[in-house]
Amino acid sequence: MMFFRALKPKPKSKSTVPSAVHGAVAFLPMKTGETDAVDGLAKPVRGQLMATGLGDLVGYKFRKGRSDEPSGIELHFTLASSHPRVLQTVGNMLDDFDAPVGSTIEFSETGQRHHFGRTEGLGVDIDAAANWLDYAEAAIETLAGDATYHGSRKIGTQRRLYFYGENASTMASRLRAAAQIDPDLPDGRTLRLT
Repeated sequence: MMFFRALKPKPKSKSTVPSAVHGAVAFLPMKTGETDAVDGLAKPVRGQLMATGLGDLVGYKFRKGRSDEPSGIELHFTLASSHPRVLQTVGNMLDDFDAPVGSTIEFSETGQRHHFGRTEGLGVDIDAAANWLDYAEAAIETLAGDATYHGSRKIGTQRRLYFYGENASTMASRLRAAAQIDPDLPDGRTLRLT
């Protein structure tokens, strides 16, 4: 369901400015490139919140693991209502932007939490010295319809590409099969992220 992506922001008026704000924090165990997180997630989600009058996205930060690779994204919101359905609605918005299984959002004041997420992540490691952009284009084409590309990061001597879709095993199988046919798609090491 892509309902939320089509919303356009309403002009600000006194009726759309909430009289009270309620803080909330969402955590998505999504590994992604920073530009992709801002342009593909933070900006559009903020626009959809403003368009619905539900609130605003006021900040985000990456959580990092031991290898300096992101372990997820934290999104900070001010919401117009503390009703539990607001958490569910924001979770549904984030699902439209490939929120992975295991994502949560909770009100800061009450700790009330909502679990959401429907995608699985797949990391693909290739040699960082290789022409990884060509590989990324070929992998994106191979996984079209099954996964969305969410950027990459250099980790040591490897470049890790991030994909999110319905089934990580299916994505990995499609890439392995394509690597046997297409010389532009070397067999990268795949790992399930979620």
